[in-house]
Amino acid sequence: MKEHLPSRGRVSTSVIIVIVGAIVLALGISAYWFLLKPGPEQVVQRFLMAEALGDYRTLRTLLVSNVARQLPSDEDLPPPPKEPKIPEMDIGQARVEGNRAIVAVRTKGPAIPGLTYGRLEQTTNVVLVKEGGQWKVDPIATAEASRGGTSGLALPEETPAGP
Repeated sequence: MKEHLPSRGRVSTSVIIVIVGAIVLALGISAYWFLLKPGPEQVVQRFLMAEALGDYRTLRTLLVSNVARQLPSDEDLPPPPKEPKIPEMDIGQARVEGNRAIVAVRTKGPAIPGLTYGRLEQTTNVVLVKEGGQWKVDPIATAEASRGGTSGLALPEETPAGP
């Protein structure tokens, strides 16, 4: 008696379906993590773009709660600029310690209110804290850090490894 084996075409199709399913699942998990749990660098980038575009609703979601609550209502805020001036930005890698992070941002171009102070080119250490599992920009700690005060983040300077 001959055994009836599945054809090669069926095995190949099943394997392809499993592989495609695994890829789709991996992409879905990655998209979920990236879109819903952005890191400090992504939060800073979104914050700076929202600021430049006058997108106050987005800004509220990216600010620490004690600062976001102090913002005027949408009706009392100025209209978004007709021609936004978006500075060139180089966003560095975050230095994270627990629920606090610092992201160095080098900007060229127009000042960003609350973060840069009218210079054409400068580096600002943007301070973020985690609230409710999400990274939020803390402009008060950022201003303190830029004035030489303490930001509450005691990260050691990188030192070369010993011999």
